[in-house]
Amino acid sequence: MQTLAPPAPNLPSGWEPHVNGDSFGKVDRSRVQLVICMFMPTAKAGEAGMNAVPVGECELTDSSDVPVTLEVVPASYDFVVYEARTGKKVDEFSLDGAASAEASCPGVTFSDGISPIGQAVKDDALAARVRSLVEDTV
Repeated sequence: MQTLAPPAPNLPSGWEPHVNGDSFGKVDRSRVQLVICMFMPTAKAGEAGMNAVPVGECELTDSSDVPVTLEVVPASYDFVVYEARTGKKVDEFSLDGAASAEASCPGVTFSDGISPIGQAVKDDALAARVRSLVEDTV
């Protein structure tokens, strides 16, 4: 399915390896343990891709500040989790988008207004799926 990608889900703020507890975006890359890769949306199982029944509409502006309305369609996303130090694959899974049409909207698009937006994955769904990888100690 060809769609524009919605915003990536956010993970809990305490999971980033901040420098000296700095919560304002200073990340100590040497302390990163896992990398989660999210791939472009595909048609949600049982849906018809770009011809799927939209779950709603998304209002945003294009790169020229022109208002654009795009349809939000059901989508599924593949994720792969890697160990940062070795590049070893730790896990792979798929999650369906379940966020509202509004939450699936990126801030800006370079679209001509005809491509749909894939329904975004909810933040808490991704966090729940990877929580044991992040919080369990070995």
